[in-house]
Amino acid sequence: MKHWRELKEDRLREAITVLGRVPGVRGFLIGGSLGRGDPWPMSDIDLLPVYDDPAADDPVRRGQLEMVDWWAGSGLAQSLDLSWLSFTTAEVRAAMAAGPEALAATITGDRRWFHGIDKAYGGRPSDPADDLLSGFAAWITSNRFHPAVVAARIAEWRRQAVAAAEAAFAAAPPVIAPDGVAAPFSGPLPDATDTSRINPDLQADAESGVAAAAEGARRRREATFLMRESARALRMVMVESWGERLGSMGREWTRFERMADQHGHRATADRIAVLAGADVPGTAGRAEVAPLWLRERVTLCWQARQAVGEPVTEAQNARDQVAAYVVHVTRHRPDLDGPWTATPDPDLDAHLLDLRRVIEELAGGV
Repeated sequence: MKHWRELKEDRLREAITVLGRVPGVRGFLIGGSLGRGDPWPMSDIDLLPVYDDPAADDPVRRGQLEMVDWWAGSGLAQSLDLSWLSFTTAEVRAAMAAGPEALAATITGDRRWFHGIDKAYGGRPSDPADDLLSGFAAWITSNRFHPAVVAARIAEWRRQAVAAAEAAFAAAPPVIAPDGVAAPFSGPLPDATDTSRINPDLQADAESGVAAAAEGARRRREATFLMRESARALRMVMVESWGERLGSMGREWTRFERMADQHGHRATADRIAVLAGADVPGTAGRAEVAPLWLRERVTLCWQARQAVGEPVTEAQNARDQVAAYVVHVTRHRPDLDGPWTATPDPDLDAHLLDLRRVIEELAGGV
């Protein structure tokens, strides 16, 4: 990690130069921690393209993939995030002319603006001599925390929290069977190889019971995912109300705890972390049984955070990585699921009850 800063700047310049040659590209906003000037060794290179011609988007994204492959093959991988946060020069000019109140209305219906203004906050243009790019970067930073914009963001995060919670409550199976009775099994187990005494009706009942159990497990998994999504949105309601932002997904829960301490809301923050499956005690054992690739990331991130002098414990760092990749795996790679994700939540019923309470406190109830 000795030359990580220089390497990131070298690769940033390479990405801007190569992708900037694509016809129709006006330039880029450099977002994220690298754009703000406070990177760490695990930082992505975040670029938000601005197009004179939106047809440039496809060749730019092909170039992105080729560049990431080249970097990985050259000996040290580096992520290059262009995601879907791109804008046309016409959109940029219209937004800047309309002002922050119009921006507040736009972000509720266009996810590019909702997430883009946060990723580009404090960022810089790829070409400081380009007045449009420079003005756009400064305009985003100036308006990201405008009262109208913050109010719109809080309303959107609240909406997402309530919607996910309602879906979680609907997905969760009832705790007790409809008749309220569970008859215990008694007596010796039958010979599993003796099929002569199988009652077809009882066999059908057993198969139905297996199917019902599988459906119940599926519903609990779905309810767990939705509960955690709701909790993550509730966390953002708090962050926005404090006039703050989170930043890097690999460090966000520890950062959230620091903010909560500063604003006097640590108890609520701790409850939200539990609901999101992101509390330090709850993730300690899960980190130990995580896949090898994730355990390697935990180690790399711990070294990286020490390298920049971040005040964080090993347990907090492990929690941050496990919590981040539970989200990634659940959304994008469910084949990598396992005990390390704690899905379904073993305390789902109690946690759903507390989710309802937290929503009533922070988001007006469900």
